Amino acid sequence: MELRNCPECGKLFTYVSRNLCPECIAKEDEMLRMIQSFLDEHKNATISEISEGTGVPGEKIVSLLQDGRLVATGQTHLLSCERCGASITHGRFCATCSTTLKKSFKRTTEETTSTTSQRREPESEKDKKDSGARVYIRDFHRKTHR
Repeated sequence: MELRNCPECGKLFTYVSRNLCPECIAKEDEMLRMIQSFLDEHKNATISEISEGTGVPGEKIVSLLQDGRLVATGQTHLLSCERCGASITHGRFCATCSTTLKKSFKRTTEETTSTTSQRREPESEKDKKDSGARVYIRDFHRKTHR
């Protein structure tokens, strides 16, 4: 287990799965319940109206929507895709842009993998030792001269 400081309140806590202390997790869960309750009553509310009605800061509402912890079903005007600007209900990208980005990432990863596998392998034991030593010295030099 790892000890961390809560980014919300600064308290030290044991990190398990979320980067918040138990008290802040409880507060966030309560915020989610308040927002969901407000949205159930006010179907077409904007982020500023939700913030005013619940007391939850607008930035926190946007963060919860982008993280996928809060999904505004039927309300497409709360968030927009960061790539194309289309209205979305949660996350950062619309389905089309998300698919495009995934394909692009996969293609780039495959190209990088194929380029790496095409590198020249050291021919002799001496070459293997020398190439490893140079990498070590270069890394050591970078670490000590920052």
